[in-house]
Amino acid sequence: MQPFIPHLASYIEGLLETSPEVDADLDPGLDSTLHPASDDTVAANTWLFLSLLVPSYLMPSYVSHRRRTRGRVTREPVGLRGNHIQEEANLDLTQRLENAVEKAIHGMSSELLKLKKNFERELKLHSEEINKLKSENSKLCADLGNRVTSLESSLDLHSSLLNKNERFLRKNNLRIVGYKTQPSEDCLEITKEVLKKVGIQEAKLERAHRDGKAVQGRSRHILVKLSFFQDKLFAMKYAREKLKGSDYFITDDLTLTDLKEKRRWAKEVSDLYKSGTKLRFQRGMWRRRTAKLILSLPHR
Repeated sequence: MQPFIPHLASYIEGLLETSPEVDADLDPGLDSTLHPASDDTVAANTWLFLSLLVPSYLMPSYVSHRRRTRGRVTREPVGLRGNHIQEEANLDLTQRLENAVEKAIHGMSSELLKLKKNFERELKLHSEEINKLKSENSKLCADLGNRVTSLESSLDLHSSLLNKNERFLRKNNLRIVGYKTQPSEDCLEITKEVLKKVGIQEAKLERAHRDGKAVQGRSRHILVKLSFFQDKLFAMKYAREKLKGSDYFITDDLTLTDLKEKRRWAKEVSDLYKSGTKLRFQRGMWRRRTAKLILSLPHR
């Protein structure tokens, strides 16, 4: 039946165009399904048949309005009902789209709210874990700090004890510095000659030998170990006076720690010596005797 409908619509429009003029007092109740007034019974019956057969949205729509044409009032078609249905369909589609968008927005809002709650919950859990870890790390850092401090104190103590032990082992040692190296030399005989100049005629020596790294243009020290500590003290006391003008001198055999401490105060000791204050480096400190009291420079 669908291919036949366009032909019916064309036929209806032809009937409308050939229908006679109608009176202005035509019944307005027939506005939407009205067929043109005609004295021709066949044409009227045909229009009635088509109006029952064809769906109403395919029939032409008429609106009554007055138009002056040679003193007569006529009715004119202004459009098809399909236009009105299309507008309703468009409105319905728009409404459906709006509803769909609102539904989607509502769903997205619900999802975002759920994500926000989950994120806040996870953030709270992680924040608690982080705070716990920070607290544990603070305790560990404090404990490690205490342990490091304790170890440093212990290290200083052990270093001091080791230095004292090494100092004790070097107690009877002294060094002859600046004595020129000779071919086939005997360090024991050289030491005895030097000690005789100091004032020790029959020194008892355990050993004497060259010590230290060889440097071009400089003679190595002669390291001497005496049998008696009193002989060392005597030599250290009078060496500067007795060996004045010689190319060599006698000095104590210091540990590395004591040697660093001695060199640290070299400038101050030199200035004090020029001003008349004589100091002696003993047991890791520069000291002087004043009224039986040993004064020392402070550590820095």
